[in-house]
Amino acid sequence: MPAFDHSSSRLDRNEAKLLRDVLGPARPIPTSLRAASRGYRRQRRRAQLKRALIVATLAVAFCGSAFLVSDNHSARSTVATRVAPDNLDPEVTGSIGGVAPAPSPGRTVVDAGR
Repeated sequence: MPAFDHSSSRLDRNEAKLLRDVLGPARPIPTSLRAASRGYRRQRRRAQLKRALIVATLAVAFCGSAFLVSDNHSARSTVATRVAPDNLDPEVTGSIGGVAPAPSPGRTVVDAGR
């Protein structure tokens, strides 16, 4: 059975430096270039969001105005139109209006005495 001593399980300074050189630092070091890159990405994302909101607002405004202009369900006032020709006599049609013509002299109206 092999015996392990403490010195064999620990890294010496040279090996640790070699690993750090190969793998890089444990945490990224904040640099001015990284901060500028992060700021630029935030600015671009914010500008893209603003453009998307403007496009969405314009699309809603256009569709809303088109809907309002072409709305067939709006309350419209009904306009009365005459279906019958103008020369019909109101007595013949049974409608109320106009002056009734005088009875002809050859006809007599007999009251039944109700």
